[in-house]
Amino acid sequence: MDTPDFDHYPTARRVVGVTLEALGLTAHWDDGARTAHHTLWLRENATDRATTHPETREQALQLVDIPADLQILSAHASEAGGLVVRFSDGLEARYHPGWLRAYARETQEAPFALPPRRLWSGESLPDLPRFPAAAFAEDEAVFEAWGEALHILGFAILEGVTPKPGQVERIAQRLGPLRESNFGRIFDVRTATEQTSNAYTAMALPVHADLCTREHMPGLQFLHCLENTTVGGATRLTDGFQLAETLREEDPRAFETLSTEPLLFANKAEDSDYRWEAPLIGLDAKGALQELRFSPWLRGPLSTDLETTDRIYRALRALFRRAEAPGAFLRFTLKAGDLLAFDNARLLHGREAFDGNVGSRWLQGCYGAREELHSLLRMQSRRRRL
Repeated sequence: MDTPDFDHYPTARRVVGVTLEALGLTAHWDDGARTAHHTLWLRENATDRATTHPETREQALQLVDIPADLQILSAHASEAGGLVVRFSDGLEARYHPGWLRAYARETQEAPFALPPRRLWSGESLPDLPRFPAAAFAEDEAVFEAWGEALHILGFAILEGVTPKPGQVERIAQRLGPLRESNFGRIFDVRTATEQTSNAYTAMALPVHADLCTREHMPGLQFLHCLENTTVGGATRLTDGFQLAETLREEDPRAFETLSTEPLLFANKAEDSDYRWEAPLIGLDAKGALQELRFSPWLRGPLSTDLETTDRIYRALRALFRRAEAPGAFLRFTLKAGDLLAFDNARLLHGREAFDGNVGSRWLQGCYGAREELHSLLRMQSRRRRL
């Protein structure tokens, strides 16, 4: 093999036979599995230096430079249990068995798959994922565990972060670059701030996701508590994906409506005008949950016919009722030094009303990208395999 990354694709399985097909070949495995591989797919993923750059590991050969009438002349199992394929353009290519199984539709033993998410309700999650800030800074294993909790549960709490401005940026940047918005690189949530958002008041905030009005919602949010001596103001967290899956099971018509009908999300500030149309429940190409644009107060007026409008309102009410139902959310109080990180496209966050005339409440926050967390988790998996 020319590219030295196949240690990332360990497998105990071996190719034991090959059948040539009109469009490619079928590999027969020692566990009885059969995987189909297209001729062009094999050719453009060959590991010779002319096809795959040996250092960047990115494709160096363009698809259009491969003959359209390319054929497989022969193929057989290698001594290592992979494939040896000879093409009509003269190349003989070798394929690692772990790599083949990682990307074959029939097996999908991808070594860099993210850990499965664990959906939860307020009643099913007895303990909050809390981590000491001192250990987070010094122990790589604690940092990794924090990142895994942030992905698997959708949130994680650091305790004992120095309650001074700017610390939230330092923590967030361990994952990657920050995501700036019209609220700035770092924003302050306190009642003394100019009230350009409901967050800057003392009113209760129903659970919601931030910046639903943007084309790309921030995937991660970080909130660092600098002061909290007020009366009230408990934080609420709800697993939006659990809500959506429950809705999919109990009220499939409402789920179908909210995952297909585009809604207008628009802010109402005097100094900006952000708008985006998308379904409230965002699905990926395979129908899996991708994001929730869940905001009770940033939805613009509907411009649909009466029947569709009625169907949307019924679906919204069904989801909103579940979001605020007892047992759906976690309830806890952030204390000075706590830093809450969460998946903004999955988790819904809110707070109870507090007395703005008693004590002080000051949170400092910033946004990041979920893909930075995903990259971290894959790199951790890679290191463990080497």
